[in-house]
Amino acid sequence: MENKNNFKVMKRSDYKAPAYTALNADLTFDLSDDRTIVKSKVTYRRLLADSRPSLILNTEESEIVSVKINDVSVDISSNSFVNNLKKNIIELQTPNESEFVVEIENIINPQENTSLMGLYKSNGTFCTQCEPEGFRRITPFLDRSDVLAKYRVTIIAPVYGCGVLLSNGNLVEKGTKDGRQFAVWEDPFPKPSYLFAMVAGTFDILKDTYVTMSGRKVSLELYVDRGSYERGLWAMQSIKDSMKWDEAITLWMDLAKLKDRTQSSCARYDIALGCYMLGQYDLALEWLDSSDATLPLSLSKGLRKRILDKKGATS
Repeated sequence: MENKNNFKVMKRSDYKAPAYTALNADLTFDLSDDRTIVKSKVTYRRLLADSRPSLILNTEESEIVSVKINDVSVDISSNSFVNNLKKNIIELQTPNESEFVVEIENIINPQENTSLMGLYKSNGTFCTQCEPEGFRRITPFLDRSDVLAKYRVTIIAPVYGCGVLLSNGNLVEKGTKDGRQFAVWEDPFPKPSYLFAMVAGTFDILKDTYVTMSGRKVSLELYVDRGSYERGLWAMQSIKDSMKWDEAITLWMDLAKLKDRTQSSCARYDIALGCYMLGQYDLALEWLDSSDATLPLSLSKGLRKRILDKKGATS
Protein backbone atom coordinates (compact mmCIF):
# COMPACT_ATOMS: atom_id res chain seq x y z
CA MET A 1 0.00 0.00 0.00
CA GLU A 2 1.03 3.60 -0.52
CA ASN A 3 3.11 5.11 2.27
CA LYS A 4 1.12 8.01 3.65
CA ASN A 5 4.37 9.80 4.42
CA ASN A 6 4.83 10.31 0.67
CA PHE A 7 1.93 12.74 0.58
CA LYS A 8 2.62 16.40 1.16
CA VAL A 9 0.04 18.44 3.05
CA MET A 10 -1.33 21.20 0.82
CA LYS A 11 -3.06 24.16 2.40
CA ARG A 12 -5.37 26.61 0.68
CA SER A 13 -2.89 29.38 1.50
CA ASP A 14 -0.27 27.50 -0.57
CA TYR A 15 -2.32 27.72 -3.75
CA LYS A 16 -0.81 29.41 -6.78
CA ALA A 17 -2.54 29.65 -10.15
CA PRO A 18 -0.84 27.58 -12.86
CA ALA A 19 1.48 29.28 -15.32
CA TYR A 20 0.35 26.81 -18.01
CA THR A 21 -2.72 24.76 -18.81
CA ALA A 22 -3.30 21.69 -20.96
CA LEU A 23 -5.77 21.97 -23.84
CA ASN A 24 -5.76 18.56 -25.52
CA ALA A 25 -4.22 15.27 -24.44
CA ASP A 26 -3.80 12.46 -26.96
CA LEU A 27 -2.80 9.27 -25.13
CA THR A 28 -1.87 5.85 -26.51
CA PHE A 29 -1.55 2.81 -24.24
CA ASP A 30 0.14 -0.37 -25.49
CA LEU A 31 -0.84 -2.60 -22.60
CA SER A 32 1.40 -5.27 -21.13
CA ASP A 33 1.53 -6.69 -17.61
CA ASP A 34 5.04 -5.51 -16.78
CA ARG A 35 5.91 -3.16 -19.64
CA THR A 36 3.08 -0.87 -20.72
CA ILE A 37 4.19 1.78 -23.21
CA VAL A 38 2.44 5.13 -22.85
CA LYS A 39 2.72 7.81 -25.51
CA SER A 40 1.29 11.24 -24.78
CA LYS A 41 0.92 14.22 -27.09
CA VAL A 42 -0.33 17.22 -25.15
CA THR A 43 -0.99 20.77 -26.30
CA TYR A 44 -0.11 23.27 -23.58
CA ARG A 45 -0.90 26.98 -23.40
CA ARG A 46 1.04 29.60 -21.48
CA LEU A 47 -1.25 31.67 -19.26
CA LEU A 48 1.27 34.42 -18.45
CA ALA A 49 1.77 37.12 -21.06
CA ASP A 50 4.69 38.87 -19.40
CA SER A 51 7.00 35.93 -18.66
CA ARG A 52 8.05 32.49 -19.87
CA PRO A 53 8.61 30.26 -16.84
CA SER A 54 9.57 26.60 -17.07
CA LEU A 55 6.84 24.03 -17.55
CA ILE A 56 6.92 21.70 -14.54
CA LEU A 57 5.34 18.28 -15.14
CA ASN A 58 4.60 15.79 -12.37
CA THR A 59 5.85 12.22 -12.72
CA GLU A 60 6.26 9.15 -10.52
CA GLU A 61 7.43 5.56 -10.99
CA SER A 62 7.94 5.90 -14.72
CA GLU A 63 10.79 5.16 -17.12
CA ILE A 64 11.16 8.08 -19.54
CA VAL A 65 12.03 7.00 -23.07
CA SER A 66 11.82 10.30 -24.94
CA VAL A 67 10.59 13.89 -24.67
CA LYS A 68 9.94 16.32 -27.52
CA ILE A 69 8.73 19.91 -27.64
CA ASN A 70 7.33 20.92 -31.03
CA ASP A 71 9.15 17.90 -32.56
CA VAL A 72 12.49 18.94 -31.04
CA SER A 73 14.04 16.29 -28.78
CA VAL A 74 14.93 17.08 -25.18
CA ASP A 75 18.18 15.66 -23.75
CA ILE A 76 16.85 13.26 -21.10
CA SER A 77 20.40 12.19 -20.17
CA SER A 78 21.45 15.63 -18.93
CA ASN A 79 22.28 16.04 -15.24
CA SER A 80 19.51 18.56 -14.70
CA PHE A 81 16.89 16.26 -16.27
CA VAL A 82 18.03 13.24 -14.24
CA ASN A 83 18.18 15.25 -11.01
CA ASN A 84 14.68 16.60 -11.54
CA LEU A 85 13.37 13.06 -12.12
CA LYS A 86 14.62 12.19 -8.66
CA LYS A 87 12.33 14.97 -7.40
CA ASN A 88 9.42 13.46 -9.39
CA ILE A 89 9.28 16.37 -11.84
CA ILE A 90 10.24 17.15 -15.42
CA GLU A 91 11.24 20.76 -16.01
CA LEU A 92 11.00 21.97 -19.59
CA GLN A 93 12.09 25.25 -21.14
CA THR A 94 9.21 26.30 -23.36
CA PRO A 95 9.32 27.92 -26.82
CA ASN A 96 8.29 31.48 -27.56
CA GLU A 97 4.86 30.45 -28.85
CA SER A 98 2.01 30.70 -26.39
CA GLU A 99 0.82 27.22 -27.46
CA PHE A 100 3.13 24.26 -28.03
CA VAL A 101 3.07 20.46 -28.12
CA VAL A 102 4.91 18.17 -25.71
CA GLU A 103 5.32 14.52 -26.72
CA ILE A 104 6.49 11.98 -24.15
CA GLU A 105 7.01 8.24 -24.33
CA ASN A 106 7.34 6.40 -21.05
CA ILE A 107 7.12 2.87 -19.69
CA ILE A 108 5.23 1.75 -16.59
CA ASN A 109 4.74 -1.60 -14.83
CA PRO A 110 1.05 -2.17 -13.94
CA GLN A 111 1.71 -5.65 -12.52
CA GLU A 112 4.16 -4.35 -9.91
CA ASN A 113 2.18 -1.21 -9.07
CA THR A 114 0.79 -2.00 -5.62
CA SER A 115 0.01 1.62 -4.70
CA LEU A 116 -3.52 1.38 -6.18
CA MET A 117 -2.76 4.73 -7.83
CA GLY A 118 -2.20 5.30 -11.54
CA LEU A 119 -2.47 2.26 -13.81
CA TYR A 120 -2.31 -1.11 -12.08
CA LYS A 121 -3.51 -4.66 -12.59
CA SER A 122 -6.01 -6.24 -10.21
CA ASN A 123 -7.54 -9.71 -10.58
CA GLY A 124 -6.50 -9.83 -14.21
CA THR A 125 -7.93 -6.41 -15.08
CA PHE A 126 -6.06 -3.24 -15.97
CA CYS A 127 -7.50 -0.43 -13.82
CA THR A 128 -6.78 3.23 -13.15
CA GLN A 129 -7.19 5.33 -10.01
CA CYS A 130 -6.19 8.94 -10.53
CA GLU A 131 -7.80 10.80 -7.64
CA PRO A 132 -6.21 12.77 -6.14
CA GLU A 133 -2.77 12.63 -7.82
CA GLY A 134 -2.51 9.27 -9.54
CA PHE A 135 -2.35 10.43 -13.15
CA ARG A 136 1.32 11.36 -12.77
CA ARG A 137 2.02 7.64 -12.30
CA ILE A 138 0.63 7.02 -15.78
CA THR A 139 2.49 9.67 -17.77
CA PRO A 140 4.25 12.97 -16.95
CA PHE A 141 1.60 15.68 -16.88
CA LEU A 142 0.49 18.95 -15.33
CA ASP A 143 -1.35 16.88 -12.73
CA ARG A 144 -3.47 19.39 -10.79
CA SER A 145 -7.20 19.83 -10.39
CA ASP A 146 -7.38 23.32 -11.94
CA VAL A 147 -5.97 22.16 -15.28
CA LEU A 148 -8.74 20.90 -17.59
CA ALA A 149 -8.10 19.23 -20.95
CA LYS A 150 -9.92 17.23 -23.59
CA TYR A 151 -8.73 13.63 -23.89
CA ARG A 152 -8.40 11.24 -26.82
CA VAL A 153 -7.35 7.76 -25.70
CA THR A 154 -6.17 4.83 -27.80
CA ILE A 155 -5.96 1.50 -25.97
CA ILE A 156 -4.02 -1.38 -27.56
CA ALA A 157 -4.24 -4.72 -25.80
CA PRO A 158 -4.04 -8.49 -26.31
CA VAL A 159 -7.25 -10.09 -27.49
CA TYR A 160 -7.20 -12.73 -24.75
CA GLY A 161 -8.03 -11.36 -21.29
CA CYS A 162 -8.89 -7.86 -22.51
CA GLY A 163 -12.19 -8.28 -24.29
CA VAL A 164 -13.42 -4.88 -23.07
CA LEU A 165 -11.46 -1.65 -23.53
CA LEU A 166 -13.01 1.40 -21.84
CA SER A 167 -12.15 5.04 -21.19
CA ASN A 168 -13.91 8.38 -20.73
CA GLY A 169 -16.20 9.81 -23.40
CA ASN A 170 -17.41 8.22 -26.64
CA LEU A 171 -16.12 5.18 -28.49
CA VAL A 172 -15.11 6.46 -31.94
CA GLU A 173 -13.18 3.49 -33.35
CA LYS A 174 -12.30 -0.12 -32.56
CA GLY A 175 -10.77 -3.08 -34.34
CA THR A 176 -7.77 -5.40 -34.52
CA LYS A 177 -4.31 -4.83 -35.93
CA ASP A 178 -1.20 -7.00 -35.93
CA GLY A 179 -2.88 -9.59 -33.73
CA ARG A 180 -3.90 -7.09 -31.05
CA GLN A 181 -7.16 -5.23 -30.53
CA PHE A 182 -7.60 -1.52 -30.08
CA ALA A 183 -10.24 1.01 -29.12
CA VAL A 184 -10.25 4.80 -29.42
CA TRP A 185 -12.22 6.98 -27.02
CA GLU A 186 -12.80 10.72 -27.20
CA ASP A 187 -14.13 12.87 -24.36
CA PRO A 188 -15.48 16.18 -25.77
CA PHE A 189 -15.63 17.81 -22.35
CA PRO A 190 -12.54 19.25 -20.62
CA LYS A 191 -11.79 17.53 -17.31
CA PRO A 192 -9.04 17.47 -14.70
CA SER A 193 -6.57 14.60 -14.82
CA TYR A 194 -7.88 13.06 -11.60
CA LEU A 195 -11.13 12.17 -13.44
CA PHE A 196 -9.27 10.19 -16.11
CA ALA A 197 -10.35 6.54 -16.22
CA MET A 198 -9.33 3.51 -18.24
CA VAL A 199 -10.20 -0.17 -17.86
CA ALA A 200 -9.17 -3.21 -19.87
CA GLY A 201 -10.36 -6.69 -18.98
CA THR A 202 -13.10 -9.27 -19.29
CA PHE A 203 -16.60 -8.45 -18.06
CA ASP A 204 -20.23 -9.44 -18.34
CA ILE A 205 -22.15 -6.83 -20.33
CA LEU A 206 -25.73 -5.70 -19.73
CA LYS A 207 -27.42 -3.82 -22.58
CA ASP A 208 -30.66 -1.86 -22.42
CA THR A 209 -32.40 1.16 -23.92
CA TYR A 210 -33.84 4.26 -22.29
CA VAL A 211 -36.46 6.30 -24.13
CA THR A 212 -36.50 9.99 -23.21
CA MET A 213 -39.60 12.16 -22.89
CA SER A 214 -38.92 13.45 -26.40
CA GLY A 215 -38.84 9.91 -27.78
CA ARG A 216 -35.07 9.69 -28.28
CA LYS A 217 -33.61 6.23 -27.70
CA VAL A 218 -30.45 6.09 -25.60
CA SER A 219 -28.36 2.92 -25.67
CA LEU A 220 -27.12 1.81 -22.23
CA GLU A 221 -24.27 -0.61 -21.55
CA LEU A 222 -23.18 -1.70 -18.08
CA TYR A 223 -20.01 -3.70 -17.50
CA VAL A 224 -19.82 -5.90 -14.38
CA ASP A 225 -17.47 -8.56 -13.03
CA ARG A 226 -17.87 -11.99 -14.56
CA GLY A 227 -20.63 -13.85 -12.75
CA SER A 228 -22.31 -10.67 -11.52
CA TYR A 229 -24.88 -10.35 -14.32
CA GLU A 230 -27.90 -10.84 -12.04
CA ARG A 231 -26.63 -8.18 -9.62
CA GLY A 232 -26.08 -5.88 -12.57
CA LEU A 233 -29.78 -5.96 -13.44
CA TRP A 234 -30.58 -3.91 -10.34
CA ALA A 235 -27.80 -1.47 -11.20
CA MET A 236 -29.13 -1.05 -14.75
CA GLN A 237 -32.64 -0.34 -13.46
CA SER A 238 -31.15 2.22 -11.06
CA ILE A 239 -29.46 3.94 -14.01
CA LYS A 240 -32.75 4.14 -15.89
CA ASP A 241 -34.59 5.40 -12.80
CA SER A 242 -31.97 8.10 -12.22
CA MET A 243 -32.24 9.23 -15.86
CA LYS A 244 -36.02 9.41 -15.50
CA TRP A 245 -35.64 11.38 -12.28
CA ASP A 246 -33.16 13.77 -13.91
CA GLU A 247 -35.58 14.42 -16.77
CA ALA A 248 -38.43 15.01 -14.32
CA ILE A 249 -36.41 17.45 -12.21
CA THR A 250 -35.37 19.38 -15.33
CA LEU A 251 -39.01 19.62 -16.43
CA TRP A 252 -40.22 20.68 -12.97
CA MET A 253 -37.50 23.31 -12.67
CA ASP A 254 -38.60 24.80 -16.00
CA LEU A 255 -42.28 24.74 -14.97
CA ALA A 256 -41.44 26.36 -11.61
CA LYS A 257 -40.24 29.44 -13.53
CA LEU A 258 -43.57 29.93 -15.34
CA LYS A 259 -45.74 32.96 -14.61
CA ASP A 260 -48.80 30.71 -14.34
CA ARG A 261 -49.10 30.40 -10.54
CA THR A 262 -50.91 27.06 -10.58
CA GLN A 263 -48.35 25.34 -12.81
CA SER A 264 -45.46 26.94 -10.96
CA SER A 265 -46.79 25.93 -7.53
CA CYS A 266 -47.50 22.36 -8.67
CA ALA A 267 -43.98 22.04 -10.05
CA ARG A 268 -42.47 23.29 -6.79
CA TYR A 269 -44.67 20.84 -4.86
CA ASP A 270 -43.45 17.98 -7.08
CA ILE A 271 -39.83 18.94 -6.37
CA ALA A 272 -40.60 19.03 -2.65
CA LEU A 273 -42.17 15.58 -2.87
CA GLY A 274 -39.15 14.25 -4.75
CA CYS A 275 -36.76 15.64 -2.14
CA TYR A 276 -38.90 14.05 0.58
CA MET A 277 -38.68 10.68 -1.15
CA LEU A 278 -34.88 11.05 -1.29
CA GLY A 279 -34.69 11.82 2.41
CA GLN A 280 -33.65 15.44 1.85
CA TYR A 281 -36.16 16.83 4.33
CA ASP A 282 -34.76 20.34 4.80
CA LEU A 283 -34.64 20.87 1.05
CA ALA A 284 -38.16 19.44 0.75
CA LEU A 285 -39.43 22.03 3.25
CA GLU A 286 -37.76 24.84 1.31
CA TRP A 287 -39.50 23.83 -1.91
CA LEU A 288 -42.81 23.28 -0.10
CA ASP A 289 -42.55 26.77 1.41
CA SER A 290 -41.88 28.10 -2.08
CA SER A 291 -44.95 26.27 -3.40
CA ASP A 292 -47.15 27.67 -0.63
CA ALA A 293 -45.82 31.18 -1.24
CA THR A 294 -46.66 30.88 -4.94
CA LEU A 295 -50.12 29.34 -4.51
CA PRO A 296 -51.16 27.11 -1.55
CA LEU A 297 -52.24 23.61 -2.63
CA SER A 298 -54.60 21.28 -0.79
CA LEU A 299 -51.97 18.54 -0.66
CA SER A 300 -49.40 20.78 0.97
CA LYS A 301 -50.45 20.27 4.60
CA GLY A 302 -50.30 16.49 4.33
CA LEU A 303 -46.82 16.52 2.79
CA ARG A 304 -45.58 19.03 5.35
CA LYS A 305 -46.76 16.79 8.21
CA ARG A 306 -44.99 13.78 6.71
CA ILE A 307 -41.76 15.75 6.28
CA LEU A 308 -41.84 17.06 9.85
CA ASP A 309 -42.62 13.57 11.19
CA LYS A 310 -39.58 12.21 9.35
CA LYS A 311 -37.39 15.06 10.55
CA GLY A 312 -38.49 14.38 14.10
CA ALA A 313 -37.74 10.68 13.76
CA THR A 314 -34.24 11.33 12.46
CA SER A 315 -33.26 14.16 14.78
